Amino acid sequence: MTTPRGLSYSETRPDYAPDNRGDIFFNALPNTGIGSFVGWVNVGNSAADWKRFGLISESDTITYITPDKVGINTNGTLRDLPESSIAEATLDVRGGVTCDALRVIGNADFKNGATFDSVTFIDLYVTGIATIGQFNNPTFSGISTFQNDVRMENNLRVAGVSTFVGAVTFEGGTITLGNANDDNIVFSGEIDSDIIPDDDCTYDLGSLTKRWNEIYACGISSFSNDTSATNHTTAALTVTGGIGIGMTSHFEKDIICNGSVTANSDARLKDDIETIDDGLEKVLQLRGVSYIKKDSGRREVGVIAQEVEEVIPEVVRTNEDGIKSVSYGNMVSVLIEAVKELTEKVESLESEVRELRGE
Repeated sequence: MTTPRGLSYSETRPDYAPDNRGDIFFNALPNTGIGSFVGWVNVGNSAADWKRFGLISESDTITYITPDKVGINTNGTLRDLPESSIAEATLDVRGGVTCDALRVIGNADFKNGATFDSVTFIDLYVTGIATIGQFNNPTFSGISTFQNDVRMENNLRVAGVSTFVGAVTFEGGTITLGNANDDNIVFSGEIDSDIIPDDDCTYDLGSLTKRWNEIYACGISSFSNDTSATNHTTAALTVTGGIGIGMTSHFEKDIICNGSVTANSDARLKDDIETIDDGLEKVLQLRGVSYIKKDSGRREVGVIAQEVEEVIPEVVRTNEDGIKSVSYGNMVSVLIEAVKELTEKVESLESEVRELRGE
């Protein structure tokens, strides 16, 4: 049965009784542009059931979806977004979406899988799986939060703050993370793969002014350099602080070198140079010992650091845990002076013997 109705007009939201489902009021003061609409329709049987319809565009070639908020395939209000991350959304799509090009000026919330071919985001919040492929230099310039898998198949440039809570997979293209002079890149998780540069002997890990603090490695580390190791730029490995090789519970392992091991000893690097006195007396106070190394079980020979420290403290070092080590190479200087003193004594005795023999 069809009930005939006349045309009704109103400048404001309808307010008359009875409110019948299907009643229509046309806007008496329509305009063009965002915010303009054709009228109101009652979708129930009460004054609270009046809804706007029929948006009016600026021309015959522009169509507006909504002046305020729109829900597609929804039941009721827009979904709630995290208050601490992003303000309330203006667009809520509940079904599957495929976009050839999408520009989001405000906030975006993707609850399910999303696939894009070209996109620019100001602020982005993704709680589902985002698959973004065939990008033409995509840019994320706002605060982007991804709480699930992100699959990136081309170049990605992140100019703002991005938080990746789930797994992130980059399957091609170039990933540029900040500028070395101005930006900081913070990794709080673990890296579960090899880190390999795209060219051989081209890029640095750290610099002279920005060095890594501690590096731990398990296995064989190879440092190669074809030039002569004359300074920090030509050396394959330069260590400016202390170094511990094969440390396990503070017991050192063997160090094997196919070439010569040298230490800087240039006079230009030293002040207050003095010849060692009483070298022989110092040597006579030292004790050479044979012992079994606890970590290896091997019998070795050497000295006891605590005993050497009482005689030649300059060659003994103590680390932060109280473990002492001896610079055996530096002890050579004491041995040199001891041999010279011993030589003088031998020559003096030989002279006395010759005199007694009348030679």
